[in-house]
Amino acid sequence: MKKERKKRRQKKSRVSDTEVLVEKQEEEKAPVDVATLTTDALIAIFKKKYKKSLVTVGSDHHLRAELVPFGVVQLDELLGGGLPVGRTILMYGEYSTGKTFLSQKLVASMQHLKKSIVYIDVDRSFSPEWWQTTGVNLDELVVLQPKYGEEAFEMAITGIENGVDLVVLDGIDLLISIKIADASMEGYDVGVQAKLITDGMRRALRVNDKTIFLCINHLRAGMGKFSQYSLPGGKAQQDIASIMMWVAKGVTIKDDRQEKRIGMNIKVQLEKDKIHGRRWESTEIPFLFEGGVIDSVSGLIEIAIDNGIITQSGPRYTYGDEKFLGKKNVREYLIANPDAQEDVKKALKEVKDEEK
Repeated sequence: MKKERKKRRQKKSRVSDTEVLVEKQEEEKAPVDVATLTTDALIAIFKKKYKKSLVTVGSDHHLRAELVPFGVVQLDELLGGGLPVGRTILMYGEYSTGKTFLSQKLVASMQHLKKSIVYIDVDRSFSPEWWQTTGVNLDELVVLQPKYGEEAFEMAITGIENGVDLVVLDGIDLLISIKIADASMEGYDVGVQAKLITDGMRRALRVNDKTIFLCINHLRAGMGKFSQYSLPGGKAQQDIASIMMWVAKGVTIKDDRQEKRIGMNIKVQLEKDKIHGRRWESTEIPFLFEGGVIDSVSGLIEIAIDNGIITQSGPRYTYGDEKFLGKKNVREYLIANPDAQEDVKKALKEVKDEEK
C-alpha cells in the first residue's frame, strides 16, 4: 500500500511539473504579428482549420458571379447582363402583375441555353397550354407540386445540391407548415410560416454554388394604419436575397382604335442588387395578352434612346440617316428590317463594352 501511494505522488508531481513547463513556454512564446503574415500564409492557416469552407483571395474567379441572360432585353439591361448563378433572387408584387409570366420567359431563355430547370408550383396554377404559348418546352421542364412547405424547400434544396441550373419556387407566401396543416384552425400561429420561409431560404443559401434560386412572393395588404403592403415570410428573406425585384402593373396597352385592351406594361423596379450595387432603377416591359409575348422591339427602341443610338426630339426620331415621325413608325421600320434590329443590338453591345 505504501509503495502504491508513493507511485501516485510521484506521478502527480510529474504531471504538475509538465503543466508548469507548458504554461511557462506559452508565456515566453511571442505573439504572432498578423500584419507580417503573407496572404499565402494566411490562406494556409485557414485552409488547414476550415477544410469544408471556401478559403481564397478576393480576385479568385470563383467569387465572380456568372450571369445568365434573363431573355428579356429590358431586364438584362436593368440587371447588368442577367441573373447571377449561385444566388437567391426574390421577385414580388401584387396579384396579376406578371411575376409568373416573367419566370416563364426566364425558363424559356434558359432552355434555349440547354440549362436544367425545376419549377415548384406551390399555388397549383400551372397551365401547360399557357406555358407552351410563352415559348417553354414542356418536355424539358420538371414540375413539382409539394403538399407542405417543408417538402417544397426540401425539393428546392435537392435540386440545388444536384446542380440544377434554375429552381423556381412560386409562391412562397402560400407555403404551409405541416405543423399548421395538421393542427386545428384555432391553433394557427403566423410566426410558424415566417420561420419556415426564412429557415428554408437560409438552408438553400448554405448549399447553393451553381443554381439560380428564384423565389416568387406576393405582397399583401398591411395590417397597420400607415402600412400599405407587407411581404409574407418576414424581413429576413430580404437579407438572404442577392437581388430583389418589385413587379407592378404599368400603363394599359390598347389597340389602334384605343378601344380594346390588348396588353399592359410590366413595371420592374430593382429594390436590391448586391452584384452591381444598383438600386431603385426600373424598367417597363410591354406585354401583349394574345400569345403571351413581349413587345421586344418597343423595348429595344427605349433602350436605344437611353444610350443615344436612336435620338428623340418630341415626336421625331432619328436612327442614322433614317428619320421618323412617331414611335410607331420606328417600330414598324425595325420589324420590317431585321438587319436594322441587329445593328441596334450590336451598337448597344459596343456601348456596354466601352462602359466596362
